[in-house]
Amino acid sequence: MKSQLSKILLIAMLTLGVASYAAAQATIQETVPGGELELEWVSGFGVPLLLTGETLESGDVGYDNPSGDHTVLVLENNPPMMGGLGMAMTNPGDTSDYVWEGWVNTGDASTRRGLLFRGNPEIQFTTSYQFVLEPGLLQLKFRKMTGHRSQDIVAWYTSDTPSGMPGENEWHHLKVEARGSNFRFWYDDYELTQGTPVEDTDLLSGWVGILNFRYNLGGVQVLFDDLMMTDLGVVATTNESWGSVKSLYR
Repeated sequence: MKSQLSKILLIAMLTLGVASYAAAQATIQETVPGGELELEWVSGFGVPLLLTGETLESGDVGYDNPSGDHTVLVLENNPPMMGGLGMAMTNPGDTSDYVWEGWVNTGDASTRRGLLFRGNPEIQFTTSYQFVLEPGLLQLKFRKMTGHRSQDIVAWYTSDTPSGMPGENEWHHLKVEARGSNFRFWYDDYELTQGTPVEDTDLLSGWVGILNFRYNLGGVQVLFDDLMMTDLGVVATTNESWGSVKSLYR
């Protein structure tokens, strides 16, 4: 009896161990090792993808990045004739609920910049949510893009964070937890939503990405680093393959 019980416990422990390992590995990340991109990225709205991996040199803006390896993503926005949009999206895999986070450099604060999530690959990501720093760096916003119309859902101001809004040429960490129709947000590890999620039911699944936008100004380069998505364990209702998405851009 004891022998059988021991075997059962051993099997259970091994099963839990495998499950824990699988959960721990259920992430995607972009750390730009050696200045090269790890993930496959695509743009949206039919505009070119202006995303590169680079190794910064001493004296460059953003050189002292948080990881200390001086390798970053550089996302440039397209010219005004293409809407001033710079976006890069990647597939989160077979999940709709996740944590999406990363570092963004404020640069000269001339564009809207930050994280995209729940982007729809079937319509060239013309719908998505945004968690962004606004131009001038006076606000953080949770926004929703549907087609060519955008809507502010929540805005946070200087008084809403312990450290206030950032200055120019600084690195700051943005993080969003998307769980069903509930969303929580962090800025430099401070939870803006204070444990009470913001609810929006329009976009329940989709890809993750980054944004750099200003409609009347192009050629602005924004630095990102150490982007990571953690799977919260809910399988998406639909999941587009890379082949089907790439066919939209031919």
